[in-house]
Amino acid sequence: MSPITYGRAPRSTTRRLPHDATAPAAARRITRSLLARWGWRPDSIDAAVLVVSELVTNAVEHARPPLRLRLRLRPAAPAVGSPDVRIKVSDGGPAAVPGPWTSSCAADEHGRGSVLIAHLSRPQAPGGPAHNRWVTVAATPGRVAGPVDRR
Repeated sequence: MSPITYGRAPRSTTRRLPHDATAPAAARRITRSLLARWGWRPDSIDAAVLVVSELVTNAVEHARPPLRLRLRLRPAAPAVGSPDVRIKVSDGGPAAVPGPWTSSCAADEHGRGSVLIAHLSRPQAPGGPAHNRWVTVAATPGRVAGPVDRR
């Protein structure tokens, strides 16, 4: 099955990520690269990258493997009239004990990522196993140039 494309870039990707401290950086690179190929402007890319980073960090810290990232472009989101990206982070369910980041900092250092995610994205109705987190990040209207064709 060939991928659906936007310009020459695939409209979706699913990647398995390492379940360790390198996963958030890998997820940021994947997201930034794909959104740039889709023609998103830097400020919209930054918002999506931040959301992906927080979701993946939470999965590494609070869940078991396997860890997967799925990004799917919707060229014209009905609710906002501009393109958006649907982000799905899935994991193997709750970890038996918190990861090293959680235990290394004070209690008031936690929960900020959830605030950022809520501010920059829209939650989606849960679908499938409970160990999936779906959110949508919209491109700022007028801030997407269209697909980038780098032949």
